[in-house]
Amino acid sequence: MRKNQNKAAPSRKASTRSRLLEASLRRSTGALALERLWRLATALATLALAFLTLSWLGLWRAAPVEARVAGVALFGFCGLFLIAKEIARGWPGRRAALQRLDAATDGSLRPAASLDDALAKQNDDPATTALWKLHRQRLEAALAQTPIAAPDPQTPRRDPYALRAFALVAAIAAAFIAGDEKGARLHAAFDWRGGRLMGETARIDAWFEPPAYTGRPAIMLASESGHVDVLVGAILHLRPSTSRVSVEGGLAVSEQAESKENNYALRGPARLSLPDGRDFEIGAIADQPPDIALTDKIRINARGSMTFSYRAVDDYGVTGVDAIFSSASNGRRALYEPPRIALAAPINDGETKATVDLSDNPYAGAPLTLRLVAKDGGGNEGFSQAIEMILPQRKFTKPLARALVEQR
Repeated sequence: MRKNQNKAAPSRKASTRSRLLEASLRRSTGALALERLWRLATALATLALAFLTLSWLGLWRAAPVEARVAGVALFGFCGLFLIAKEIARGWPGRRAALQRLDAATDGSLRPAASLDDALAKQNDDPATTALWKLHRQRLEAALAQTPIAAPDPQTPRRDPYALRAFALVAAIAAAFIAGDEKGARLHAAFDWRGGRLMGETARIDAWFEPPAYTGRPAIMLASESGHVDVLVGAILHLRPSTSRVSVEGGLAVSEQAESKENNYALRGPARLSLPDGRDFEIGAIADQPPDIALTDKIRINARGSMTFSYRAVDDYGVTGVDAIFSSASNGRRALYEPPRIALAAPINDGETKATVDLSDNPYAGAPLTLRLVAKDGGGNEGFSQAIEMILPQRKFTKPLARALVEQR
């Protein structure tokens, strides 16, 4: 019985040594698999970022249906090729795992590969068996002290030009360019509806340019259908030019724009349909006429001049103020028209004063009706309440001069 136990002991010891090597090989194989998986994921991510960059830059919207299908198929083929190539390589082999283990050791001992060796010829020579066991003990001791290196995919060595970083930066820049249209531009790559070429499905940039006198910025139409309120007189611009735009209601071809093609003036509520599928209800905001009124009684000065105190306001600013006098014709034709005097326009829609001298006017001393009129940049006019007054005249102390003026 003792002899049998002694014979079984070396077998158990050899089994223990084999488990040490096998455990190390499993860890090394797992690290190799993670490295290969990381490299595959990096390649697929770079390919995906390139696809997103081209999509967000609007390439698919500027390409015909055939080019979209070919482009998506090319990217898909490249991705499947990378995956199939990695699958074809199979699971990391035992030799690669042994080489990875030995690469972490110092010197040329190569304990992992050496432990995997066997005697070329089995014999019962005690000296040979003893030397072989001693040799394996040294190898196992070296292998036990050898650390299993962490997975290292060596991406910089395999991608010396840093294409992965370039793809990431390009995708981020393209995302800023696309803005809130990222989803729509990406979806365009898979829009394979037949018969619609790129010129008819491409994105149409549309914006309203308010009249210059308003000082308002342009209104860009959103990337989705909706409602927008625009000032009457604004010019609708469409770029690029297209014949498939549909306008209804108060949109008419502009006569003021330099190029009448795809430029429409807004006259009232309208509806706009673009070839990229967006529809807009256009609400028309009317430009209100100015509001003007006298803030104090007209002051007659000693020399016959008049001072007006008035206030004029407008939603986009008053550009001019006039004082208009009128008289009852009584069926007779006058030799001179009643006076019309330009007054100073108020600054920032405030109150202002103006002094005029009409004492030398042919209507001096005659009863007239006065109204102030304010104008804005859109040509709208607002009137104040009418005031009956006697137009001031010079005071004559000499009877003859006063009589001549009265006859005039």
